[in-house]
Amino acid sequence: MTIDGTWTLGRSVEWARVFARMPDTGARTQQAHYVIEGVVGGERHRYVNTHFSKDVWVELGVYRFTGTPRVELTNTTDDGTADEDIAWDAVAFQPLSGKPKHMVVAMGDSYTSGEGAGAYSPESDRDHGKSSWNACRRSPNAWPGKVTVPGPAKSVDALAALGLQFTACSGAAAGRMAEGCLPSGWGLDGDFHERTQIDSGVLSVDTTLVVPTIGGNDARFDNKI
Repeated sequence: MTIDGTWTLGRSVEWARVFARMPDTGARTQQAHYVIEGVVGGERHRYVNTHFSKDVWVELGVYRFTGTPRVELTNTTDDGTADEDIAWDAVAFQPLSGKPKHMVVAMGDSYTSGEGAGAYSPESDRDHGKSSWNACRRSPNAWPGKVTVPGPAKSVDALAALGLQFTACSGAAAGRMAEGCLPSGWGLDGDFHERTQIDSGVLSVDTTLVVPTIGGNDARFDNKI
């Protein structure tokens, strides 16, 4: 049975940053499908790994709305097996005075995710040996958070509040960057049941900078592949 939940802001805004709350229990799917509605150019789709196992706000992105913002979440996922729960918690809309100057997306393999850098985000480093294993290992110490952008001498890390989206995954080959990965392909090294990085919905016409690394796994730099 499909269940859809919708959050609607009580007023109109133009630009806003959207967050979804992940509770410490009941949020287990790695492909929660959020639809951001009322956006200029049509609705946007964001897929989120929700398995943080702690209360945390996750940014869904910055959007330009035509009026009243809405966010919808469905309990149906493409890789669903009816045993990984979806949780409906709070959604927050942070009105902005305009489009952020920098809207950054960090994509790619272990060189971007920060493999070896430690302090990994919990949804991306857990359950080794289980079907729910995830070893994308996204670290706040990874290089995308340390580079500078044109203009004021500020790191991407310092600009995170302006719209940094981070989807890199250790082990990702070029195919994991493509659109439309079939369910039979999920769960392999490089995505661990997350949607492909293109399909995750982090890229849009508003994106100003993409910082990727990809190709090392295709070249078999690791002889275990």
